[in-house]
Amino acid sequence: MADIDPLNARPRTKARSRRKSARESLFLSATIRRVGGLDLGFLPVRVRNLSPVGLMADHDGLTRPGDRVMVEVRGLGFVPGEVAWVRHGRIGVRFDDAIDPKRARTWLSSEAPAPKSFKPAS
Repeated sequence: MADIDPLNARPRTKARSRRKSARESLFLSATIRRVGGLDLGFLPVRVRNLSPVGLMADHDGLTRPGDRVMVEVRGLGFVPGEVAWVRHGRIGVRFDDAIDPKRARTWLSSEAPAPKSFKPAS
């Protein structure tokens, strides 16, 4: 019998059942660079989710599973890791060391412009 995810009421895939870290769903611009081999420079990616141990991003670059990469994310700086998978224009990167994904979200909220109705205190 399939293992059912009680929150989504659908069978868990092997990949979903292996995840041990909570993910932050967000859209965040970042850059990725292959380390070693053919240097493609920093390529833009759109991060879709971020966890302490990795990320998933839209990416059409020339990376393969096992490639060493350096990801630059605002609020986090340069984060080394390894390409875990590549599928359908997306990439999964496993970080070498755990990061605090809230730093990326904190950066977003601290840099966001104030709403038009905002009036500073006098």
